[in-house]
Amino acid sequence: MDSDFSIHIHSISTVVPASLTRRCILPLTSLDFLNRNVACMQRILFYSLDLDSLDNYDSFVDKLKGSLAETLVRFYPLAGRFTDGESEKPRINCNDAGVPFIEAAMLRKSLGDFLASPHCMDLCSELAHVESSELADAPHIAPVSVQVTRFKSGGLAVGVSYNHFLIDGYSFWHFMKSWSEVACGQSISLPPVHSREILISQPPVTYMSSLPRYFAIPATASMEAPIGFSNIQQRMYSFSAQFIRRLKLQAMAGSNGDIQQVSSFRVLCAHIWRCLVRARGLEESEETRFFVGVDVRKRLVPCLPDGYFGNAVCAVYAESRAGELLSPEKGTAHGVRILSQAIAGATDGNIKSLLEWCDKQGNAYFRGADYALDNNFVVVSSPKFPAYGINYGWGDPVAVRPGKLAWAGIITFFTGARGSGDIDVCICLAPEELRRMEQEPGFLSMPWTQASSPGDPQTSQVCGFQGLAPPNVFLLG
Repeated sequence: MDSDFSIHIHSISTVVPASLTRRCILPLTSLDFLNRNVACMQRILFYSLDLDSLDNYDSFVDKLKGSLAETLVRFYPLAGRFTDGESEKPRINCNDAGVPFIEAAMLRKSLGDFLASPHCMDLCSELAHVESSELADAPHIAPVSVQVTRFKSGGLAVGVSYNHFLIDGYSFWHFMKSWSEVACGQSISLPPVHSREILISQPPVTYMSSLPRYFAIPATASMEAPIGFSNIQQRMYSFSAQFIRRLKLQAMAGSNGDIQQVSSFRVLCAHIWRCLVRARGLEESEETRFFVGVDVRKRLVPCLPDGYFGNAVCAVYAESRAGELLSPEKGTAHGVRILSQAIAGATDGNIKSLLEWCDKQGNAYFRGADYALDNNFVVVSSPKFPAYGINYGWGDPVAVRPGKLAWAGIITFFTGARGSGDIDVCICLAPEELRRMEQEPGFLSMPWTQASSPGDPQTSQVCGFQGLAPPNVFLLG
């Protein structure tokens, strides 16, 4: 890889809450423990800034640090540390130990150079510092860390990693949005609620000996990816609102009237699932699963508070034979239908049964899940999260990217950078599978050239979905 893309660490400091916070030990719920073995998540937000002097850059960094310190007063568990969990279940020690803050630079490449580079997705993981995820290091693990990276000729990346053992994606973006509000001199619009006992003390239910089939239950052994880090790649694609609308019409037309409306998320999941099955070359009789996370905040009775801060998501899956998914007769409608059935199974009673069932398993049970098996695919984010609404006072991000994904078959959704109903998707596969998927007439007709950008007229002429007016699907990196 070109050494011009080298990232140099300039300083490492710790940002502590601006004032003393509540000192306490917070419990972790069963929904937290379902994510105990999930790798740390990384999100990188890129900003186009005029950093014409070092003093100007330093003022940006000071503003980020000061507003982070103020935000941690309300989001104090993020400044804590995990207990070691040797004698009991791990918990979070709210001790104001602080958040690691790393300052770095890539001084030989501009932000535009980086985003246009074929190495972009491989390098993104270096823009968000990751603390150890081993419980043996628990007293030293920070649940969240921040890295700010400066580019040549201006431009800034704010990379944040967070431990999924403590919070889910909804809570992460809640924190990020609150941080940006404080940076802009505003009050936090949605104060966090740290009462995890709400989930722990759910009313008892009649325990179910077997949970509904669509719930994703963790395996008893550590999760191991069948395809290692050395043999996977990830690419970003942008699906236009026009393309998604046509997918919806296609799904409804092929449903014999039983699909009257469908969300953009579900129809795009069904479309991508079919393309992934083709790319994997699965036999018609082979079973495949597609996992999605379901937010339970509004599904429990009574509902959780809007500001509940922690993990409030459970994974469900749709299951099908490959031949049924790829059947021209069943088409996208089949994927939409079975995904909807799986999501509908996350009812109040079933979720409470899941919580009770998990609680009965004890500390040693929660060791991972089946997401990484060869025929399985999993979505780890939502296009509803406000990724492009995180404005620290110098404008919205020009791009948002995930860091390194853990195994082949992971899919990350973001709201589209161009807005208006577009959805950006990062897909992680083995290189040969990515090539097959991009060559599939039903996915991309021609990839976006690295020399162009999504708004370029030139790109609109060469990039699009076969049979539809371009641009409908862009390759972003």
